Amino acid sequence: MSINLNVAVQQALGEMSYLVNKKQASIIRNHLPSLDLELKQAKRIFRLLLHNVISNCPGGSTPKIEISSMRDLNDAKWIIEIQSNVTRLDEQMLNEATSEINKVGGLLYNRPKHTGSTLLFTLPYKKTTL
Repeated sequence: MSINLNVAVQQALGEMSYLVNKKQASIIRNHLPSLDLELKQAKRIFRLLLHNVISNCPGGSTPKIEISSMRDLNDAKWIIEIQSNVTRLDEQMLNEATSEINKVGGLLYNRPKHTGSTLLFTLPYKKTTL
């Protein structure tokens, strides 16, 4: 079943609306692809990652998050990127997200920086033949 990842992000944020509003999180979502995943799985992945970023933003700071994607034609996968101004993330939550991403055939990478962090994860797509 194919689902649009924008829907998964929207529903994950809806389930975390109290936290998003409390922290006054700024979230920019660029166009995300439709993939052959279950909505429940995709929503859980985004909920784990976004909750980690938003909840670990230091007091007095506003979480700034941008979600984007790009297609890797060589490896038949999509790369989803979550950039934020949050520098410290909860390792246990990252491990849970890694487990969920691995279940659908993807990988998670965390690239911390002094000014924030970038979470990259891959999700496979099915190639179609003409």
